[in-house]
Amino acid sequence: MQQGTNVLPVAVTIYDENGRLENQNSYLSVIPDSLRHSFQTWQKYVSPAAQSPTIRRIRFQPKQQDRQLESTYSNINFDRIANEFKDNLNRWLETGWFNEHGDRDEIVKKTLQSYYLEREEVQIFIQTDSKELKGLPWQEWQVLQEFFTIHSHTELSISSNNFKRPQRTETLLADARIRILAIFGDENLELADEKYLITNLEKYGGIIHILNQPDRVTLERSLADPKGWHILFFAGHSGSNERGNLGWIEHKPGEKVAIDELSTLLEKLISDKLQLAIFNSCDGLGLANQLVSRSLPYCIVMREPVESAFARELLRHLLAAFVRGKSLFAAMRSAREYLRQEFDEKGKHPGKSWLPVIIANPEARSLTWDGMFTERRLEKQWEFILLALLLVAVFGLPLSILLEFGSVDTLILYARLYPQIVIYPSLMLGISLYTLYRAICLIRQKAKVFWSFTLAAFIFSCISISLDLNSDPLMLFELKPQAIALIKSERRSATSQDRQILSSALSNVSHQILNIDRQNNIIIDKQQVELSIDRSIQAKNKSSLDRVYQPDRDFLKIALSHKLWNDSYEHQFSVSRWFYALSYFSIFFCAAEMFALIFQSVLAPTGVFNQNKYISYLIICETGILAWLAFYSCYIQKTKPFLLGTQFNPHFTNLTPLIHVFMFSLSFLTLWMIKLQINTDRSRQLFSLILIGVLILTVVVSIGGVSLVDRMFGIGSTSTATTWGGAIATIYFLCFIIISSIDSKRLKS
Repeated sequence: MQQGTNVLPVAVTIYDENGRLENQNSYLSVIPDSLRHSFQTWQKYVSPAAQSPTIRRIRFQPKQQDRQLESTYSNINFDRIANEFKDNLNRWLETGWFNEHGDRDEIVKKTLQSYYLEREEVQIFIQTDSKELKGLPWQEWQVLQEFFTIHSHTELSISSNNFKRPQRTETLLADARIRILAIFGDENLELADEKYLITNLEKYGGIIHILNQPDRVTLERSLADPKGWHILFFAGHSGSNERGNLGWIEHKPGEKVAIDELSTLLEKLISDKLQLAIFNSCDGLGLANQLVSRSLPYCIVMREPVESAFARELLRHLLAAFVRGKSLFAAMRSAREYLRQEFDEKGKHPGKSWLPVIIANPEARSLTWDGMFTERRLEKQWEFILLALLLVAVFGLPLSILLEFGSVDTLILYARLYPQIVIYPSLMLGISLYTLYRAICLIRQKAKVFWSFTLAAFIFSCISISLDLNSDPLMLFELKPQAIALIKSERRSATSQDRQILSSALSNVSHQILNIDRQNNIIIDKQQVELSIDRSIQAKNKSSLDRVYQPDRDFLKIALSHKLWNDSYEHQFSVSRWFYALSYFSIFFCAAEMFALIFQSVLAPTGVFNQNKYISYLIICETGILAWLAFYSCYIQKTKPFLLGTQFNPHFTNLTPLIHVFMFSLSFLTLWMIKLQINTDRSRQLFSLILIGVLILTVVVSIGGVSLVDRMFGIGSTSTATTWGGAIATIYFLCFIIISSIDSKRLKS
């Protein structure tokens, strides 16, 4: 544009949820007199009468009204005034654009039209430093009206050119709820409904702190709260200067404060966590411009003076849409449509819906209610303790075996015999426990159902591990390295049936395994039992082994019974048995606790934020738990028949039926939760397909793929250590990538 020409620079920027799509710079001619006159007329009549008791303009800066117009206020044709202003605005915006060379320019119009059919929700920013341009209802431009007709969630924002990219150093808190500071400046403005609307946000995870007509000291003390605030709300009197770059609020009748006077407090608040300021008060452009220039992401204000009834309805509809998952832009669009129906289309006061506006920082990320929550993480020292416990549950048993029995070969033997408790935790349990913790961190308010199910999960896990610890067969690592059992002579001569069982079981057993003392008691050496089993595993010809080893299996039914070792010498059980109990407890508790998280989401959906992320963590957790079934099936179908004989029924033993019912019930409930809680069809289908795929794979492996698990990790494996180490590296790498991807995305519900 040639030097000296009087023009107004304007930039139009289009964003979607992933960032900037396009930016175009252009120039507008000065506002023509016809538009300026109709604009001023609309300003006079869109506002309530100057003496209205509910007008929210600061009294020290009244806006002069024409006495003749005021006297005939009730007879004015508001519809004609609004339409005349809108028509003049559209004529100017159709013909008033110029490029830098002074030629007619349609780049802004064509850019907007190019996005008509491409995306459902975009954000449009009009960037200008002119107060007059900021005061115009840009959304009434016909080009944007057509845009809004196609895009039901799109809204317009006004921005200055002097914004700064938001930089955050957010203070992490154990309480992850949204902190809201609500200031009510004048009780004479009928603010009871607005207080109710704000305090009602507690149901959706808000922490509300209300200041009623605070003095200056109380106001500054609250703004300086070290925990910070996510949302600042003000209802009362406010005003801006003529240039629209300075603003004031009346925090108490007769006491006002300029934004500049709170500059230090507000800048610290914005750099920490403040993301939205709502001024339900008059003439707020100056307030918004000062805050956004200090890097506040979003500010909602009124362009002109308003009365309490209108401000109240805006807040009602805005919050209703915002807390239900819509972005701030989509929520404002929804609220504006309600206001259009209530005030414009019903003939009450056409043009009233043009008053509220979002003043935003274009570089700020899209704002949603759930997006303001942070995960409810424990403090660092407690997370460190939790991590230590997780590592003990995951790697404690293998390390305990290695240290207590002093042999890598012994560890590998136990791993092949009992992959479901020695190998599995190091592969998947840690991931399941970690994602379970991250899902719990996404619960903003834990309902009673959560604590009830958590208690039930704890009791269930204790009962389950108690049953398993006392059921046969005993696992070899449960006994000390030098453990010895005693079969007393009295038992051998007790009954004919007992004698026959013992005689058959002991007749072909090697004398290296058995010894007879002076009292004719049989002594069983645990180490020799292990060596015998190890040699059998190493044998290559399994069909030959079955014929040779059959008598030893009868013996092992006795040698691996809890009763035998409980009735023998004291202190025969190992330290590793405690780590085994911890690992089993962790598996059962992790699975049972998922029921608590599922019912928390279903029965108290507002208590969870970011449902997609929450369900993503639960699916990973459940995948890890379902993987245990494959290892457990390998133990039931391979290890137990190998040790105890082919007549052993692997499908109905110990907790097997209960475990399968439990696991598949968990999967069914997760699918139910996905159907209820995920709003978008695409996400719902994706999550359902992933979970069903995992479930089908689990069933296939549990029924027909056990041999594969056995060849990789079980008694059929010849390279257990290599496969084990490779599986740990691969699984943890893949899960790291997946979890990092989940954390890096702003997943929408």
